[in-house]
Amino acid sequence: MATKRRGHNEGSIYQRSDGRFVGAVSLGMVDGKRRRKVVYGSTREEVRQQLVKIHNDLRRGLPVQTAGTTVASFLEEWLSSVAPKFAPKTLKNYTMVVHLHLIPALGTHKLEKLTQRHVQAMLDAKSASGLTLARSSTSATSCEPP
Repeated sequence: MATKRRGHNEGSIYQRSDGRFVGAVSLGMVDGKRRRKVVYGSTREEVRQQLVKIHNDLRRGLPVQTAGTTVASFLEEWLSSVAPKFAPKTLKNYTMVVHLHLIPALGTHKLEKLTQRHVQAMLDAKSASGLTLARSSTSATSCEPP
């Protein structure tokens, strides 16, 4: 029985010798290297659904996390992608929070391994150093001295 071929840019799905299915989709070229996102599942349908989710994220402009993505690289990519959407002062405030607080504390962690404990430890350390979380009138959260 012939199987339907997947279309251009739909990714590939195949079965490994251990019975698991693998799906891979191209994310394009990043820094001169081809990037692919690989997903695994126990059925072809499970992998196909994961690939559909990745394609939908790509179409919406959301970053797709690859195995080596650190919090720092994700935040830098996020800042560059949201820059046109915000007023200059808002972008300046976001950039300051990212570079002064988030990247030094969490930047070396792999994005897919970042947990609530890491974030809570950062918040506890900021609180112990005398910074408090403050809500501005626009409800953006920032760290301010007490």
